[in-house]
Amino acid sequence: MVRLSTVGSVIGGYASMAIVANADNVMAKTLQEINIGGEMSAIPLYFEKMTNMYDDWEQIKEWRTREMTCLKRIFLTINLVIYRCVRFFYICVYYYFTPFLTPIVVTLGAMPQKMED
Repeated sequence: MVRLSTVGSVIGGYASMAIVANADNVMAKTLQEINIGGEMSAIPLYFEKMTNMYDDWEQIKEWRTREMTCLKRIFLTINLVIYRCVRFFYICVYYYFTPFLTPIVVTLGAMPQKMED
């Protein structure tokens, strides 16, 4: 809304936000009778969490015992490396740089702009 340049576009932005908010309220009312905590405790979700490079190496060893093509092994290994790189980037940027980037982005986004009539 801050970056919109005409009065009509600001009014249109508020109207569209109101429509989305009403749809969100309708969706929220559909979840009032569901006991999410009870359902989650009845059937808990478990997954294996690989946290270090040794676990990755064990995973690759397991892939060697399975019957699969060399191309599929290469594909899985590339996916594993990409996952590790993305996870490293996510942890570094999100947890370490976001507190510094947030004020910068807010300051740049709040710079005054000339409104056209």
